[in-house]
Amino acid sequence: MSPASPSAPSGGRTQARVKSESARAATIASIFLVLTVILAAASLTLGARNISLREVFSALINEDPSNPAHSVIVDRRLPRTLITMSAGAALSLAGALLQALTRNPLADTGVLGINAGAAFFAALMLSLLGWSSPLIFVVMAIVGATAAITVTYRVALGEKMA
Repeated sequence: MSPASPSAPSGGRTQARVKSESARAATIASIFLVLTVILAAASLTLGARNISLREVFSALINEDPSNPAHSVIVDRRLPRTLITMSAGAALSLAGALLQALTRNPLADTGVLGINAGAAFFAALMLSLLGWSSPLIFVVMAIVGATAAITVTYRVALGEKMA
């Protein structure tokens, strides 16, 4: 029997589809990796004073603090770029984790009320207690987000709220 005949097992086509999808995913990931490198390089070169890529590489390789490009790149632009990339990676990981845990590709912190819970607790501490420390805001936002996701999860399970 040929693989194209209707009575042939479909295992061959399934394996081909999986290979095709994994090759497509690898291609897309490679494209995004190249774009990330290009945008990181642009972040290091563009600013109030544009610096050429050659100067950027020279500033990263040679430690010459007297060179103004070295100071701009190493002290300002490189930390900004690395922090931005780390924050983006953390946010995308958190979104993917939320969608995987809820098994819903449309799951979002705004849809689940996590943002509202975080903002509510931070505003509550400011208005009721007058606490305005950034640390208190962050801690109360985390508490509020945790409370909101807990309530949402319990409602989804059908539990009664006491």
